[in-house]
Amino acid sequence: MRAGVSAAPRVGADYVAPGRAEVYVHPERIQKLEETFGLVLDAKRGNLIVRVPPASAWPFLAPESQASREGHDAPASVVAADLLDAHEDRASVAAEAILEPLLASSAWGGRRSSE
Repeated sequence: MRAGVSAAPRVGADYVAPGRAEVYVHPERIQKLEETFGLVLDAKRGNLIVRVPPASAWPFLAPESQASREGHDAPASVVAADLLDAHEDRASVAAEAILEPLLASSAWGGRRSSE
């Protein structure tokens, strides 16, 4: 499932990071991914972030309607969290742009806790 930098443009964020990719992989598929693509852990020079959430999180990441479909995007709120995790100014601005309309349409009506 595309996430973070890979899904940002698809969920409406004005953010691209050429040469970098980010995905979520179900725990049952990580070994096949590693074997198929010969992935090597390299936190300093790596250009692919692979997130492996617990199997119990997948119903929230991939609703049943998308569960069998390959190549879909993480929910916009998850993409925003991934961008915030990058600790990069451009990514943080993009995450805020994703979150603003989500918060405005939420039960809080866009009100911030300081209001």
